[in-house]
Amino acid sequence: MENRVPLKLSFLLCTLAVIFAIPGIVFSYDQSTTHPALTNEIVDYYNLVFRSGDAPSLREITPQEKEWLVQGSIDEDAGLRYLHHFFDPVHNTGWKGLMSSKEWATSSLVQSGGHREHPGDFSWERALKDYAKGDEERAFLALGHVLHLIEDASVPEHTRDDTHIGHGQFGSPYENWAEKFTRANLTLAPSLYASGAKPIVKNSLEEYFDDMATYSNSHFFSEDTILSDKYAEPEAKNLRFR
Repeated sequence: MENRVPLKLSFLLCTLAVIFAIPGIVFSYDQSTTHPALTNEIVDYYNLVFRSGDAPSLREITPQEKEWLVQGSIDEDAGLRYLHHFFDPVHNTGWKGLMSSKEWATSSLVQSGGHREHPGDFSWERALKDYAKGDEERAFLALGHVLHLIEDASVPEHTRDDTHIGHGQFGSPYENWAEKFTRANLTLAPSLYASGAKPIVKNSLEEYFDDMATYSNSHFFSEDTILSDKYAEPEAKNLRFR
């Protein structure tokens, strides 16, 4: 079983990479609407690929396992975990110099504070260990936490060190817009599968963070980084000021 664990869990990350490779689909996420909606779509796409026979060595994600993943994607915003939801791939840092989401996701030692099987450890390492020993519920919850972090890596504010506070006037324009997406109205998986898009397979979890964050950082501005000299891309042209 242990040899199959990385393949099965990483395949879910592949489906996430496909969804975000579509130009224009760059959100900022609300933990009660968009995060669970995206995670739901990831599982639906995974299952479509499995049923097609493209991934015969894997099995279908069950409805219960999907709910664990969705719950994990919601729970990652609990407490002060949000402080580690930023990853600037240009400067390889998190929010204002704190630990990046890439480091946070991959370090059981940091999330556990050095304590074995700490209840607050929902890292990738912990997900693999829990799955290997048969604790599927906790493994899928932890993977949901990791999916939340990669979902955030597609958001310009999260990859361009742009502080945004909550929602509304002082929040991110993307967050305000993306709150309308829910599990009921976000239905990308069927059309994505019908288009023939295939899972994007990377060699490591770190590569998913690097590629997702680099795409977001280099192709999209955040509200407060349009004229920032911290980033060479994207290039601002034909600006008009009112």
